[in-house]
Amino acid sequence: MHFRLILLEETVSTSSYIKDNITVLESFTVVQALHQTAGRGRMGRIWQDEKNNSLLASFLFKNDFPEFDDLRKNCTAVFSLAACSAVSRLGIKTGIKWPNDIYADGKKLGGILAETGFCAAAERYLIAGIGLNINQEFASFKNLPAAASLRMFTGKIHDLADLRKSLFKETAKFIKMKGREIHNAYIQAAGLFPGTGLAFKNEPETRMHLEKVNDDYSLTARKSGGEKIIITDSESILFS
Repeated sequence: MHFRLILLEETVSTSSYIKDNITVLESFTVVQALHQTAGRGRMGRIWQDEKNNSLLASFLFKNDFPEFDDLRKNCTAVFSLAACSAVSRLGIKTGIKWPNDIYADGKKLGGILAETGFCAAAERYLIAGIGLNINQEFASFKNLPAAASLRMFTGKIHDLADLRKSLFKETAKFIKMKGREIHNAYIQAAGLFPGTGLAFKNEPETRMHLEKVNDDYSLTARKSGGEKIIITDSESILFS
């Protein structure tokens, strides 16, 4: 599996760059930027970065290779696991906060943002964007106490090219895994085991327990009174 790299000094966002050039870019193109002027996170949030201090990249896939459908269904899991594996190679124990955040020791290192669409009548595409905090110092997060960088854990400045190569390797490995295998690995990395306690943020007194992670990575939970519910919004719940 060979990724084609486009390295930019600066762009609005790497995913926007791909969408603007979707008809001419091939599957397995990866756009990396040293700085994004309007990076995006989940729920329309802005992803802010410092030039040369973050790994900012988007991967393009089109439905012209056998694993496309599996990857489309499991994209967030594949890239979350690949990012965790690449970071873990540096000796940092990482995990996934449902559904798409990469955490270490209770601090957010980065996240994944996936989107799909059509670029021709029968040509479907998938874009997987990833942002990881790499070389920022403590002062960079003085107003973001829940965030951290690799440098804050290791005390070292890390080479973005080396991390990109490691991410490529891990991504290729997880893309080749079967859907159920990916699903189970994600559950382990996210700690989403049956019986895990849950509560709604606006109803903390209403206790629930997790029954399972569904095929689409939503959660099936059951309230203490027996009512079963499907949870799709991570912003509304607390884990206990």
